[in-house]
Amino acid sequence: MMWLSQGVLVHAIVLGIILPTVTAATCTGRIINETTICQNVNSTGVIAQLPVVVSGNLSQYSCANASSLLALNSNNILSILKNASVSTNTSADPFILFFSRINGTALETALETWDNQTADTSVVPSKDLFLLALWETKLRNATQYNQTAFVEVWFQVRLRPFLSAVPTNILQCLHNASMGCQQYQAILKGLNMVFNPMTPETRSSVYSSLVFPYLQTINSTNSPGSVCTDSLNNSSAWLMINFGNFSTYAAYKDLTSLNVNFSGFDVLELLTSTQLADLTVDSGATMSSPRITAIFDSMKNRSLADLTQYYTEFNARNVSAQNLTAAPTMLNKTLELLFPKLTNFMTQDYADWFQSRLLNLLPSLTSAQATQIFSNVSCDSYQAVVKGLDSAYPRMTAETQQGIYGALNDYLINHATSGFACLNGSNNRDWLLINFGQFRRFGLFQDFTRGNKNFTGLDALDILTVKQLAQLSATNGTLKTPGDVQKVMGYVNSSVIAEYMDEFNKKSNIALPDAVRSELLFQVLNASAPERANEMEFGKWMSPRLSYLLPGLNSSSVTLLYQVLTSSNCSALCNLTCQLSSSNSQFSNTTQRAIYNAILGLAKDPSLPCYNSSCSFAKYLEETFQGYSTFLNLGDAFSGVPSARIPKIVNSMTPLEFVHMFRSSDFINDNSLLIALLTNYNSKSSFIDEFNKSNVVNTLSNKTKAAILEGVWPAVVNSTNEADLDMWLGSRLQPYFLLISKDLLKPSAMQNATCLSFSKIVNKLGTNLKDFKGQEQDFYSSIKTYLSAGASGVPRCYSTSDSAWFVTYLGPFIRYSSVDDIQAMVPNNSILQILVTDKKNLDLISSTMIPDDVARLYASALFAKEPNFDIRSLPDQLLCFAKDSAAIKNQMYDQLLQIIKRINANCRADPQLASVLVGHLLSLNSGNLKDLGQQAVGLTTGQITNMSNADVQNSIEDLGKVKGWDAGQAQGLVNKLLASNISFSTPDSFVQLGSLVSAMPSRVFSSMPREVARNLTNNAQFVSSIANAPVYLQEAFVGKVCSPSTDCVNNVPDSLAGAIPNSLLIFGKNIPDIKSLSKKQWTKDQAMILFGNLVNGDSANFTDFSASVLQGSQCHSVSRLNSNNFVSLVSKMKSTQTILDASQLDCLAKLSKKNSVDYEVLPADVLLFYDTNSVKGNCKDFFTQASQGNINNLAQNPVQLDRVLKRSSSCLSINSFALSADQLRSLGGLVCYMDPAVISASDPQVVENLKQCQNLQDSQQRELVKVLNSGKTQYGAPSSWNFGTLNKLGSLPFFMNKDIFSNLNTNFKTGFFRNVVGGFKTQNIPRGKIQKFITSFLSSVSSQRKRRGAGCNAGNITATSLKDPLFLLTYPSAEEFDRCLDDDVLQQNLAAFAEQPLPDSYLEVMKARLDKIYPQGLPEDQIKLLGSALSRLYTGADISKWNITSSDTLNILMVPDDPRWNETQAKAILTRYLQSGNTLTGPILKNIGGEYLCTLDVAQISSISADSLKDAGRLDISTCSQDKKDILYPIAKEAFSSAMNSNSYYSLIQPYLGGARAADLKSLAQSNVSMDIQTFMGLKTSELLQLSVPDVKNLLGINIDDLKTYQNDAPVSNWIKQQIQSDLDSLGLGLTGGIATLPAGYIIIQVTSGAVPSVYSLQTVVLTLGISAFRRFL
Repeated sequence: MMWLSQGVLVHAIVLGIILPTVTAATCTGRIINETTICQNVNSTGVIAQLPVVVSGNLSQYSCANASSLLALNSNNILSILKNASVSTNTSADPFILFFSRINGTALETALETWDNQTADTSVVPSKDLFLLALWETKLRNATQYNQTAFVEVWFQVRLRPFLSAVPTNILQCLHNASMGCQQYQAILKGLNMVFNPMTPETRSSVYSSLVFPYLQTINSTNSPGSVCTDSLNNSSAWLMINFGNFSTYAAYKDLTSLNVNFSGFDVLELLTSTQLADLTVDSGATMSSPRITAIFDSMKNRSLADLTQYYTEFNARNVSAQNLTAAPTMLNKTLELLFPKLTNFMTQDYADWFQSRLLNLLPSLTSAQATQIFSNVSCDSYQAVVKGLDSAYPRMTAETQQGIYGALNDYLINHATSGFACLNGSNNRDWLLINFGQFRRFGLFQDFTRGNKNFTGLDALDILTVKQLAQLSATNGTLKTPGDVQKVMGYVNSSVIAEYMDEFNKKSNIALPDAVRSELLFQVLNASAPERANEMEFGKWMSPRLSYLLPGLNSSSVTLLYQVLTSSNCSALCNLTCQLSSSNSQFSNTTQRAIYNAILGLAKDPSLPCYNSSCSFAKYLEETFQGYSTFLNLGDAFSGVPSARIPKIVNSMTPLEFVHMFRSSDFINDNSLLIALLTNYNSKSSFIDEFNKSNVVNTLSNKTKAAILEGVWPAVVNSTNEADLDMWLGSRLQPYFLLISKDLLKPSAMQNATCLSFSKIVNKLGTNLKDFKGQEQDFYSSIKTYLSAGASGVPRCYSTSDSAWFVTYLGPFIRYSSVDDIQAMVPNNSILQILVTDKKNLDLISSTMIPDDVARLYASALFAKEPNFDIRSLPDQLLCFAKDSAAIKNQMYDQLLQIIKRINANCRADPQLASVLVGHLLSLNSGNLKDLGQQAVGLTTGQITNMSNADVQNSIEDLGKVKGWDAGQAQGLVNKLLASNISFSTPDSFVQLGSLVSAMPSRVFSSMPREVARNLTNNAQFVSSIANAPVYLQEAFVGKVCSPSTDCVNNVPDSLAGAIPNSLLIFGKNIPDIKSLSKKQWTKDQAMILFGNLVNGDSANFTDFSASVLQGSQCHSVSRLNSNNFVSLVSKMKSTQTILDASQLDCLAKLSKKNSVDYEVLPADVLLFYDTNSVKGNCKDFFTQASQGNINNLAQNPVQLDRVLKRSSSCLSINSFALSADQLRSLGGLVCYMDPAVISASDPQVVENLKQCQNLQDSQQRELVKVLNSGKTQYGAPSSWNFGTLNKLGSLPFFMNKDIFSNLNTNFKTGFFRNVVGGFKTQNIPRGKIQKFITSFLSSVSSQRKRRGAGCNAGNITATSLKDPLFLLTYPSAEEFDRCLDDDVLQQNLAAFAEQPLPDSYLEVMKARLDKIYPQGLPEDQIKLLGSALSRLYTGADISKWNITSSDTLNILMVPDDPRWNETQAKAILTRYLQSGNTLTGPILKNIGGEYLCTLDVAQISSISADSLKDAGRLDISTCSQDKKDILYPIAKEAFSSAMNSNSYYSLIQPYLGGARAADLKSLAQSNVSMDIQTFMGLKTSELLQLSVPDVKNLLGINIDDLKTYQNDAPVSNWIKQQIQSDLDSLGLGLTGGIATLPAGYIIIQVTSGAVPSVYSLQTVVLTLGISAFRRFL
């Protein structure tokens, strides 16, 4: 340590030295510094002037000459001290110095003189300084404390003027002194002498720091229980000598513990109220009246405050009632003391005493005492006392309670004025509670009205007794409304109802309003029901108890009247019903209805005790309900009839009686019951004939008519009589038939139907089909089920004598059939072939539109039976599938064109059929090309090659309308067109291209006039065509539209917005209308830029945002939203089903937690990244919702995937591989990432979960196959599957192996294969997945085929066979494919081959052939046609032979969604392109992507311009080496410099941050970019390590928690190791491994002038900067 001149203590740098801490010792001496005291003090001449004292500071004398001071006499000393006492001294140090230098004896004499001269010590100033100085110099180290004379002279004389200011530390030191009782008592006497001038704090300190500690020490060591009692024979003397006035601070138990002979009763006058309270409890006086008397007599002369204090302390002791037997005496003595003082009591005083202090004694209060208390009190004071008495009520005897009530009642009666006593504005209830408390139960209702004439009791019902309630009810004018009755009876239950009514009837001349009487009757009946259930009691209740009330009988009370009767007493029920029927006119309709319901309730007894089964049930109903039968309906009539008895009971009635029962349409109220009755009625035809004659039929609802139809339907379907069937389906059911429903045709209703009745029903339905809109499919489903139940191999109801089976049993319903249906109904192919050739069936097909797959099956069976069937007579629908017709080749030219015309008019495009048709046209020109229409798609490349340029140019408008050109056809036609020197200078010249736009070279668009481009944006036909063209053509066109870039966004059509360069989407302040932007189809890269432009803190409104814009959600933008806007954002994302990637979803999940957003608001995709530990409520519901999200997103975040799997397993109590169906429903697609064993061990429901899987591991696929093969799933065994089953399996067939495919029915699996292969491009099935499927499928076919001899057995491959979706089934092995493939066919149809999803083995055959055809390398036109699969077989060496001169060729090869090239291939392609003199423009870079860019050399990358990179989109350069990233970052920074201050800048620069410098990263950190953890870990290591904890916290933002998740990954781990641990701790993430916090005395120097990181050691800093530089930091 060191002292500076200014006196400021500073810390030096201490290397490794720990300084000790100093603590004060007990009673240690005070150290003074004479030099310090005397510094600047002038003492010259002060001693010489004595006895004149120089005014000023005592230091003038303390610092005088030592010999002079020692010679001072007592008078001089006294003069100096008195002068010093009134001086400005504030420190004891000068006093100590003075006392230590003068003569001791003279000082003592001076002190004794001062004592004699001082009567009142309170006037002595600076007592504390004198006392402290004398203590330090004379008494601290004195050894005479065991000498009484020494103690007496000092503490009773010398120190007396100052002793009233004695400090605690001196008292504590005295306690430590070694002295006996006499010396202690001498000190106490001195302290007692100055008791009065002491402050209360000092008095308390004397007791707590000296008196009690000293005596307690003696008690615990020398004489327990007999402390300082020598020569002290009584308690009074002992108390005064040892405690003096300080005894008031002692607890009574302390006194008795110090002196076991101490008796409080001997010194009652000396004890405080607190000590008296202790004495009362501790001595057991609470159980001794004499002792209580003595204690309270001692307080006669004390103040009320003392008595108050006494009870405060006494009540705090919580004396139990059993220990308070002297309570009456105690209360009596207390009241004797209080009564004289009551005249001065305020209401609060009464409350204080009677609600608190005397509460435990009040149970002993007598009525006389109560009366005396109340004698002269106000209402407020009276009520305050009542409140206290009410609290004591439970502990009083009944006699005491009764007596107290009398006193209360007397008080109120005596204080009533004009009928009111102590009202004070309170309501009835409060008045009763306040003035009577619980004592009210002893009063009469009339008592209360005398004290309060307005007392009705209605607002005090809950506190009245039953008798008081009855008295209230019988008092005229009290109950005015039914509501009043309900209030009263709410407090009268069954147990006291008799008591209530007996008290009620004591009142005479009761007069209640009618409504009141009715309600009271209802309430009484309700409460008395248990008693009236007794037959003997019932009579007593009816009279006399209910005599007065019975005239009030109404509908409400009827039920209560009946409810005590039973259904078995038929006579009593009948008599009561008869009696009420005779008085029916007196009752309202509502009451009559109630009586009916009461009768019905008893008649519902299932045993029907009053029904004679030998009689008609209709007669029984009349006798039971008598005059109330007008209310009867069908449901009520049969409500008591058990279902087992319905057949017998319904048939007890004749058809006329049965019909008579339905005399009113209102009677039929239960259609289900009506169906049951009619179904069981044996005379259905007689009933319906009679019923149709009645007028009721026309009034029935359609539902009732439908019920009648269903009830009689069994008679129709089971009929074998054709005439009877005609009658049923004719006149009988005419009013009802159009109400037929699918339920009447379901299997349970139709399974036993005869073929005759079934065919007639189908015919009837078919004839009236227009009347059954919406039900056709349901009807068909029932028809299909019936017809599919035939004997094995034979259609149900099939007869060889009638082949018009389709017409007879399906009719027009065939339009709803499917292939599966037809093959299920007609499983025999031979019979099917017979049926399809039937003339009537063909006529049916001609007039009925059937599904394509059925038409295909029909045509296939037809041509299999009759290959040369006249194609011209074929129905149009079947003509669409006539590719197998042998008759096509026999058609004349005009006939063939006519057939083509029909096909174009009625059929979807079928390239194979088109190829068959066009293949028979020997010559083609502009004339017949137009006639071909869509069938032109069947042109072979050979035919195109042979066409003239002029013919193509003249036919271009018609050819442009054709859909489905393959790349080879389109390229051939475009080459012909370009060779014709056609001019593309007008909008029409582009519009006519139609579908051929896709094959145009981009240079055509790049060179088109800008005005033409602008004009074409308004042409819907052209926009549609270009929108379906490759992206590079769209970009070329849009580039022309946007050149120059003025209002590019609005000029470009919505469907082409994805081609707008990113650089044109940085709007600055001129942001386009969001509604316009939301209509456009943006790419994700574009949307990220737009989102940053559109979302700005709290101002965002997401109402008009589309999913196209929302997909660009960026964490740094979203994190700035307030909670409400954030909820609006995620809600909009949910409603628009916005597709987001893993990093976006992770950010939204974190922000949802931060904003406390309910998970039910969030999209399911976000839930997959939600902090599952934060889920509140039902976690099962959470995972059920989350599992509906895109599970594949989790694959991008393995850490979160692991969390979700673990948390879901815990939530759903998953503890084994075997998952239940319920667990699987909650897990959804999460099963895709579980152990393969789960699949086979779980409920078969697991296959539904697996449909959500994008991919499955091989082991998972094996388990799936095992489950499917087991046949335990809902789909059954594979051998039972049909086409529909395979479709329902969704994506699962792509994971099946040949074992399953081998077990499939050939017909079904062939159709399925056709659909999959034919639709794989439109369904966007990944080529790799379909190739795997095909390989498995073909292996199942190959293994079933017999090998034939060498050579091509399946027929040579042609352009036509290539169009067949079943092409691969024809050539199921690469060997067969090789044998049947001709080089010229491959050469001319390369694009068609490329479009087939051929397995790799087939592709190898093709490559080998092409290598043979083109030994010097493929021509550029052929390279464009290779396709994504075949091209990937070419090595870098192969590619080096290619000529890639056109950017079109490069773009075709580098389609982003195609399979990836390896590094060597990609580099070779790009190198060949660059070697042709081309450069990497923005569109090229955008198309090839960052991965392929990274394959280039450093020099090649260095040549990329900032302008190119600006329009390249977001390039993922994560695979680039660091040196390449270092090159690309500055280029990107320059490219996006104009956007540096925009919200979009981070979205633009983020992909390139792997090459960013630390300074730039620190700058980004200040912009709250919320960098994701993957980008963070991809930063350059040397730059990352320069970031501080605050830098990283600001950089990651909401993603800061991910540091914990990835703390063991090298980038994060290395950064952690470079940080101070305390800084890491400030993040609150629990990160460890940083540099330990520096010890006390160490410092961290923030070096700004050098390059030394702040975490380096001090030694390193010193060595680096040098000592001289280092000193500048200090």
